[in-house]
Amino acid sequence: MGTLVNRLGPRLLLTIGPLIAACGFAMLAFIDFKQSYWVSVLPPMFLLGVGMAITVPPLTSTVMAAAGEAHAGIASGVNNAVARVAPCSR
Repeated sequence: MGTLVNRLGPRLLLTIGPLIAACGFAMLAFIDFKQSYWVSVLPPMFLLGVGMAITVPPLTSTVMAAAGEAHAGIASGVNNAVARVAPCSR
C-alpha cells in the first residue's frame, strides 16, 4: 500500500477504501443465516478487510505528515490510542 500511496496519492485511496468497506458493511446487513459461512459471511468480511487495508495506511501517513516532525511522537500516540479505543466505545 505504501507504493500505491506514493504513486497515486492519499486522496484516491481514502475515497476508494471506505467505499469498499461500506459495501462490505452493507452486505453484512443482509446476511442469510440459512446459508453457509463461506457464502453469506466470508464475502462481505473480505470486502471489509480489503477496504480497511486500502484505507488505513494512507490515513496514518497523512496524519503523521500533517503533524510534522516536532509532533510526530504525539501524533503517533494519539493515532494508536484512538485505533485501540474506538472499537470499544459502543
